Amino acid sequence: MTLLLRKSSAQARIEGWDPRNRSDDDYAAVDDTIVGRIYREMILGKLRWRWFLQCIPEEGPGRPIPPPNQGMADTLEEAQAAFAKRYEEVRRGK
Repeated sequence: MTLLLRKSSAQARIEGWDPRNRSDDDYAAVDDTIVGRIYREMILGKLRWRWFLQCIPEEGPGRPIPPPNQGMADTLEEAQAAFAKRYEEVRRGK
């Protein structure tokens, strides 16, 4: 697994999307293709990091990811770790 976290604005330019609507706290999780997203948002008056897994490349597009396929964390590092852990679990079929 070569999971890369790339600023969404940079990924938008690569994909040909409008990068102006992407904040500095918004990341695309990429493994050959976009597999998810990690971004910061205000939740109940506190800034938190939300992550979600949207696809597994080997499974093909449109294949639903079994729950839990999203979560929240206090730091970007915690969100990255939770995302990577769940991504690997789903890839192994758990």
